[in-house]
Amino acid sequence: MDALSSVLDIIAMKGGVYFNCFLACRWGMEVQGKQLAEFHIVSRGQCWLRMYDRAADLQLQTGDIVFFPHGHAHAMLSHPDSTIQNATAFLKHAMPEFGPLVIGSAEEAQTELLCGYFDFQNCPNHL
Repeated sequence: MDALSSVLDIIAMKGGVYFNCFLACRWGMEVQGKQLAEFHIVSRGQCWLRMYDRAADLQLQTGDIVFFPHGHAHAMLSHPDSTIQNATAFLKHAMPEFGPLVIGSAEEAQTELLCGYFDFQNCPNHL
């Protein structure tokens, strides 16, 4: 077994995708802090990241990846002035079908996000 495989086996890393989002209208989603490492990948378009411990929002564009190794609370927005909803309320607006999460119309989507997590089972403070 190689060194990386040994480390991954020891920390028992697991992960998954929360959803792949197609976002066509103004939107804002607050992500509560969790005991998981979370990530967002901007697959298409642009959006804004709000971190509550920073003064200014950060604009993200196609190809950008954001990683929160300690699961800090944050928000993802279509525009800095967008109304922010908690994730539960935000997801209620999604089309109720399997597959990608669609807010608005998939054909008119300006932003596509892939959101997920990693869980380090034997490493409670992550890496």
